[in-house]
Amino acid sequence: MHPLVLNQISLESSLRNRVIELQQTVVGIYHTKRKMKEEETKHFRVDENRILWFKDQLVVPKDSELRNQILSEAHSSKLSIHLLMQKLYLQTQRANTRFKR
Repeated sequence: MHPLVLNQISLESSLRNRVIELQQTVVGIYHTKRKMKEEETKHFRVDENRILWFKDQLVVPKDSELRNQILSEAHSSKLSIHLLMQKLYLQTQRANTRFKR
């Protein structure tokens, strides 16, 4: 009998890593974290890895190069889909379903 081997593939975005890295050095993020210590905040939180979140979204520091990279990735990646294209696709699917009946 052969032993069972499970493989796990883990993908991690270099952009995400860059966001986390910049969170540790950007002054604005430091000020937000300091204010959080002074007063309770409703939507911001810092996790166990000292990463700043707004609700369930990673806070992106004010770094124009990083933000441009994120926008470029969101618009040109083969893995992303524009919301309007998704809406158009869903409407087309619904229309096709109605015609098949």
